[in-house]
Amino acid sequence: MAEPETSGGPSRTARRNPWVARAGALGLALLTLGTGWWAGRATLSPPESASPAAADPIMYEVVEGTVGQAVSFTAEATWAPAPLAVNAASGTVTSVDVADGDTLTAGDVVYTVGLEPVVALPGAVPAFRDLSVGLEGADVRQLEQFLVSEGRLRTADSRYGEDTAGAVRAWQRALGRPPTGTVGPAGLLFVPRLPARVLVDDALQVGAIVSPGQAALSALADAPEFAVVLSSQQQDSVPLTAAVEVHAGNTSWSGVIADAVATPEGDLRLRLTGPGGGALCGADCGQVPVSGAPRYRTDVVLVPETSGPVLPVAAIVTAPDGTTHVVHEDGQQAPVEIVAAAEGRAVVSGVEIGDRVRLLPGAGVGAPASADGPS
Repeated sequence: MAEPETSGGPSRTARRNPWVARAGALGLALLTLGTGWWAGRATLSPPESASPAAADPIMYEVVEGTVGQAVSFTAEATWAPAPLAVNAASGTVTSVDVADGDTLTAGDVVYTVGLEPVVALPGAVPAFRDLSVGLEGADVRQLEQFLVSEGRLRTADSRYGEDTAGAVRAWQRALGRPPTGTVGPAGLLFVPRLPARVLVDDALQVGAIVSPGQAALSALADAPEFAVVLSSQQQDSVPLTAAVEVHAGNTSWSGVIADAVATPEGDLRLRLTGPGGGALCGADCGQVPVSGAPRYRTDVVLVPETSGPVLPVAAIVTAPDGTTHVVHEDGQQAPVEIVAAAEGRAVVSGVEIGDRVRLLPGAGVGAPASADGPS
């Protein structure tokens, strides 16, 4: 007897057409794969982003201002002395009656030796002999010319007569000296040019022993020389055509760089003068100390201070042809001319105070739109 069929065996239809079962299984697999691909793509793909909106331009409000640029150095002032007079006295210096920088005039007592005054008189011939009645010469004439200027003698004839001796006695009384009518070389200091600003020789001190032939006085130049010394690292930062401002307390002197001389050490020495080549300190040179080397702050002007409508250079557009313009808030271009520029700011013509202009993209972040800030 035959065994009955169980439920786990293949059906009769399947046994008759096996391709039907295979096609069904393949379709189910494709459906599952397609569903998984769509789900993964939907999960892993980034969302489409919206195109960014253009950033609003940064505006700047034109203001009244001043631009300028200078670099500061130190200038030294030195007085150039020249030999002026030689002592003719012998003995101990008992007083020195002039100081460095004093202006010496005819008839001034310069110093005393053994309490005897030594008086400055104008003249190119030094004192070398006793002047008394009967002598003639250029030294006599120099003494007589002084006596004439004092109103003690009528004429200077280079002859030491009784009239000259009388004038000498009157002068000696005025000095508080015995009226001898004669003058020895020790009491005279003939100076080629008077008045003159002087330096007293270091050896001429109270208590010092002096002898004929020692230097007594030097004459100062009419003005000190001002100079700035630049190191090799500083030289490229200073144009030799620049103007300078030298500051002395509450006073300032304007000048120029007159010349530049290289030193053996590799430095560059800039000599400063007034704009026309004269004394830098002008009428104030008497305020400059004659001893030592006083120092003064000196500004080398790279960009002279200029006032007017000011805006950032980041607002100025330079065209290929070299012309410059700005862009107003409404997008209109306006030609401008740069009058002066320094440290990122410029004074320009072609705009008005209060105009609002655009800063160049990327250059104006953080720049003020007015005196207070961007808008």
